[in-house]
Amino acid sequence: MRRRVRVLLGLLLVTGGQARAALAAGAPKDTVTVGAALSLTGSLAREGALTREGYDHCATVVNKKGGVHVGDRAYKLALRYQDDQSTPDVAGRLVEQMNSSGIKLVLGPYGSASTEAAAAIVERNGQVMVEGAGADDKIFAKGYRRIFAVLSPASTYLGAILRAHVELSQDKPKRVAIVSADDGFSKTAAKGGEAEAGRQGLEVVGVEYVPNGTTDVSSALTRLRPKRPDLVLGSVHLQEGIAIVKQSQELGLNPAGGFGETVAPATPDFIRTLGKSAEGVMGSAQWTPDVPGHDDWFGSAADYNTSFRAKFGREAVYHNAEATAACLAMVMAMERAGSLEPDKVRDALAGLDVDTFFGPIRFDPTGKNTAKPMYVIQIQDGKVVTIWPRGSLTQPLRPLAPGSAEAGGGTSPGERFAQSTVYGLLQGGLYGLVGVGFSMVWGVTNIVNLSQGALVVGGAYIAWELNATFGLDPLIGMLVSALVLFILGYAVQRSLINLVMNAPIFMTLLLTFGLELATVNALVWALTGDYRSIPTGYATEAFAVGGVRVPYGRLVGFALAVALTAALAAFLGRTRLGRAIRGTGMDRGAARLMGIPVAHIYAVTFGLAAALAGAAGAVIGTVSTFSPAAAGGFTLRSFVVAVLGGLGNMWGALAGGILLGVVEAWGGQYLSGTLVNAIAFAVLVLVLIVRPSGLLGRPFYEARVEAA
Repeated sequence: MRRRVRVLLGLLLVTGGQARAALAAGAPKDTVTVGAALSLTGSLAREGALTREGYDHCATVVNKKGGVHVGDRAYKLALRYQDDQSTPDVAGRLVEQMNSSGIKLVLGPYGSASTEAAAAIVERNGQVMVEGAGADDKIFAKGYRRIFAVLSPASTYLGAILRAHVELSQDKPKRVAIVSADDGFSKTAAKGGEAEAGRQGLEVVGVEYVPNGTTDVSSALTRLRPKRPDLVLGSVHLQEGIAIVKQSQELGLNPAGGFGETVAPATPDFIRTLGKSAEGVMGSAQWTPDVPGHDDWFGSAADYNTSFRAKFGREAVYHNAEATAACLAMVMAMERAGSLEPDKVRDALAGLDVDTFFGPIRFDPTGKNTAKPMYVIQIQDGKVVTIWPRGSLTQPLRPLAPGSAEAGGGTSPGERFAQSTVYGLLQGGLYGLVGVGFSMVWGVTNIVNLSQGALVVGGAYIAWELNATFGLDPLIGMLVSALVLFILGYAVQRSLINLVMNAPIFMTLLLTFGLELATVNALVWALTGDYRSIPTGYATEAFAVGGVRVPYGRLVGFALAVALTAALAAFLGRTRLGRAIRGTGMDRGAARLMGIPVAHIYAVTFGLAAALAGAAGAVIGTVSTFSPAAAGGFTLRSFVVAVLGGLGNMWGALAGGILLGVVEAWGGQYLSGTLVNAIAFAVLVLVLIVRPSGLLGRPFYEARVEAA
């Protein structure tokens, strides 16, 4: 007993000594919680992940250095994240929930749209938000007093690229074209670029708008090509930025001054996806490791990059740095205020005038950081280098090889129409390939498979992994993707979906939607939300027929779509198993009476559809970019294609896909690019009015017997 007492006393003495040592060292005893709604899933998941890394790095460094010192107390900095699903309305609701939970100090979400939604809630609730990823000037024109942005405003993004090009290039551009996404940030940046072009005496030959998040900008590029721009600027995010470079190669748009884009070139996925095609592309950046500036927390920009690399195993990009800078500004304000009261923190932010690793931070009355310049980068030898403003650490602008804006492509109205038609046909073939399996499952089993898009993305990832690991051409990897997904599709239908075959349709909708969510999140967890593309030597090459360019990669994809559709139609019409599938789709009860194993037939049908989705994913991964967030778009396209073509009709699905592709191409060529989706659904409604069963649909699917 005495021995136990001595041991207990010894432990108390040791722990007491450790506690005193910790207190003497200023270790935090309490915690201050700062909230952040971030895009952890959805179309902005990649950028959201980069933002989270920046916030996490800030918290790690601050806590390692003793925490946040407020008066005579030290607080551990804790960050509470919630997923806004890349949706502005959700971001606003989450900030509202944080306020209800007592969280008054908030770090901003990623993107101007979500930041604007959150800003209104913050202002109303008396919270305080510091953000580093919402650059749209319009956010700060609404009279808000509790929103502070450490980054340079959107209106300076393209302007900085233009100024750098004019100052640094020997052959100065004269004619500039702009491609802009239709979100608020991109539009503001595009207008800033137009204004700067005017100040520099440059002619803006065209401004084309495309849907935010699109991977097809061909219509905009086709309209710009005959205008012979010397420089093509993209006011875009990552997906559109990659598409501009890839599809310009396909269409023969090769401006002498190259390309300059907002956001995309500084993102690691840009170089990884485009490879050598990224060489020479210029970009605007909020920060680089070469910028001047220093603070007591992170040191210089180079020091920040070193510590970030040690934690995450790669170089920091400006998305990381701007997030860390926003967090740092909040920490500095809390310490200078000597309080955690939101009003006092707000006042401290308003008076902040400091030098940091991110550059100077000084807010004007609207909350914008007007002290920090925008930087310009260029991709050189597969790396991001700083080229402007000129300084001791910047590299010279590397000129591009001479090019022509109309290499291999026509410029007359007739040639432009032909080009858009050809591109629409080829794109429509891919749509048809995505929708053929979806249509078959719907027609045979009466299940609307909302997990179709996840299967397409899964097929793309399998082909990408085979290419990256074994160097396997994606057209060969397509066979492996199809086989793997056939097995997976068969197993999922037999073990899960078969359980609800006789349930109301909303049950199968819920189940397949849940499968899509589970698959997408599993892909994000296993492979991250990075954008990828399968590199080949032929994907962006093209041949010219008169004034029309035909990309090899898309032509191969179209040929495969036709071949696979023909093979499936032959299988269903000429084999015993295929006829069993068709018979089961017409009358399940009669099929059972004839001895057909219905459960097995349904599983085979689902497996075949999954295999086709895998093949489609492999082809799409070759000619375009993909990520887990793309799954929803593929599912939507599949639905439209199936309804247009007619349920259960393979050739109808292909025809529906081609119709959709051509209508989108024509609409994008002659109307605003932002109306493309509306045009597609208008055609869907029109077809349903004129022919409810679809282009090639058969009415017996409407009257089929669903006997148990």
